[in-house]
Amino acid sequence: WALINAKTCSDVINVMDLEMSSYSNIELPERTDNFSMKVAPIVQVERGTSYIAYKQVSRCCKVKVFGFLAVVYLCVVFIIFNQLIFEQDELKVIGTVEAEQRLLKDVVTPVADNAVKATEETPKNEVEANRSESSKNEVKAVKISNRSEFLNNSQSNPTKDTDNITSIGTPNIRDEDVSDQAISISDTAKDRQFNIKQVRFLYSADPNSFGTPNYCAHVFYYPWYGSPTYDGQYYHWNHQYLPHWHKAVTDRYPKGRHNPPDDIGASFYPQLGCYSSRDHRIIQLHMKMLRQAGVGVLAVSWYPPDKHDGDGKPLDEVFPLLLDIAKNYDLKIALHLEPYENRSAISVHNDIKYIHSQYGAHPALYKIAAQAESPDLLPIVYIYDSYQVSPLDWAQVFTTDGSMSLRNTDNDVVAIGLVTSDSSKTDIVKSGFDGFYTYFAIDGFTYGSTARNWKRLSQFAQQYNLIFIPSAGPGYDDTKVRPWNSQNTKERSDGKYYSEKMVAAIDAQTRFLSITSFNEWHEGTQIEPAVPAAVTGIQYSDYKPHRPDYYLDQTRRLLEGLNCRTV
Repeated sequence: WALINAKTCSDVINVMDLEMSSYSNIELPERTDNFSMKVAPIVQVERGTSYIAYKQVSRCCKVKVFGFLAVVYLCVVFIIFNQLIFEQDELKVIGTVEAEQRLLKDVVTPVADNAVKATEETPKNEVEANRSESSKNEVKAVKISNRSEFLNNSQSNPTKDTDNITSIGTPNIRDEDVSDQAISISDTAKDRQFNIKQVRFLYSADPNSFGTPNYCAHVFYYPWYGSPTYDGQYYHWNHQYLPHWHKAVTDRYPKGRHNPPDDIGASFYPQLGCYSSRDHRIIQLHMKMLRQAGVGVLAVSWYPPDKHDGDGKPLDEVFPLLLDIAKNYDLKIALHLEPYENRSAISVHNDIKYIHSQYGAHPALYKIAAQAESPDLLPIVYIYDSYQVSPLDWAQVFTTDGSMSLRNTDNDVVAIGLVTSDSSKTDIVKSGFDGFYTYFAIDGFTYGSTARNWKRLSQFAQQYNLIFIPSAGPGYDDTKVRPWNSQNTKERSDGKYYSEKMVAAIDAQTRFLSITSFNEWHEGTQIEPAVPAAVTGIQYSDYKPHRPDYYLDQTRRLLEGLNCRTV
C-alpha cells in the first residue's frame, strides 16, 4: 500500500533528508499504523538497524510497474475467460449439427446488439405505419387458445362495473437493470433490450445441483410469444382486451390492444422482458429455471403445421428446437394439443400420426406406459377442450374397435382428455381416453378444478384403470385480457394458495400431477420469474416480499412430497 501511495520514485527520494552530513547512522521515524510514511517504500526497517536505500529506488519503480501490469493482465484474462464461458454455454445448447443449422437459418441469425441497432435505426414513418396497422386490427376479437370461449360459456352473470379504469399515460423513462428491485420500463429501443447475460448469470448454477428432475411433475408451457427482434413484431405480449358476451358490459371496460414493452397483456411483468419463444437463449434459460423448479416434463402448447391461435403464429416451427434444448437439460417434452378451427377426431388422428413421424424417435419426447405394468412406452398427449368433440367420435380413434383406431399400432399414444364437470368424467371412459386432467388454476371454477373433488376423481380413475392428473396453479389473474373477469381472480397470498393446491394434488395419490403454468402470463398462472415494474398509469403485480424466482424454489420444495413411481 505504501508503494501505491508514493506517486513517483522521485517523490519517495525527496522525502529523505538529502542535507544530512552522514548517511551511516540515520534515525528513522517510527512506522505508523497505516504504514503511510513516504519513506517506507525505500527503507528497509529492522529494529536497531537502519540504512539509506537509494539503490532500492530502481527496484521500487520496477515493483510498481510490474504490479500494475499484473493487475491489467489478470483483468484481461478474466474478461476473456468469462466471454468464452458464455459462448461455450450457448454452443452447448444447440445439441446437434442439424439443430445448429436450423437455428442459424431460422432463429439465431439476429443477435442482441444488432437487434438493438436495427430497432434504433427503424425509420420513424415505418414505426408509425406499424402502429397504424395495429390500430386497424384492434376491433378483432382474439381468443387465447379458445380458453376465452370456455370462460364465456361458464359465466352466467355479467360483472358489475366496480373497477376503476385508469388511462395509461406516457411511460416514466428511466434506465434500470433487471433485478428483484422495481423497474421503470423505458421508452427507448435500447432500454427495451433486457441484458440477457445479466439475467443468465442469475441462473448460472449447474442444473444437476438441483437433483434429478421429477418426471411425474408436468408443467404447461407456452411457446407463443414473439418480439420484433426474432419475429418482426410482438406476439401475445400485445394481446387484445377480449369482449364480454354482453355488449353493455364490454362498453364499460378498455378496448383495443396492449402496447409492449411498457403495456403488456399480463398482470405481472416477466424478468426476461417481452421475449421471443424462438430465441434459443430464452429457451435455455427456461430449461435452467425448470431444473431449479425440479419439474421434469414440459407439456408444450402445440398446433399442427400452419395452424395457430388467433393472436400468434405456427408453434410447430419451434417444437424441434425445444426438443433439442430440453435433451441437453435432461428434460422431457409432452404435447398439449390446442383447439383449432374445424378440429375433429379425424384431424386429431392425423395430427398424432404426424407427431409420431416427425418427433417419435426424439429422445426428449416424453413417453410413459398407459398402464403401470405395461412394457410399452408411448408419447403422452394432452387434449385441451376435448369436450368439444363427442365421445362417440373420439371412440373411433381411441378404442380398439374404432374405425380409425390408433390402438396397438405404431401411432398409439397415451391420450389425456379434459374433465370439467362431474358428468364429463364418464365421457372420458366412453371416448377411450387413457386418462384425464383438470387444467384450470381457479379452485371452484369447474368441478374438475375444485381441489376437494380430486380424491373422488382419483378413486374414479382407479376404478376404470385411468390416469388422473390434477392441475395446481399459484394463482389466477386474467384481468389484463378479460377486464370483466375479476370475480375469478385468485390471489397468490405469498405462495399459500399454491401450497394448498399442490398439497391437495399430492394427497390425491395419483401417478402424476400438472402445474398451470410455467408461462401463461395472460392468465397470471405463471411460475416463471417476474419482477416489480411500473409505468405511468400501470402498476404490475409481483412476488414481493419474495424474490423473482420464488415460485421456482417453492415448486421444488413442494414436489419433494410427490413419490414418482413411473418415469
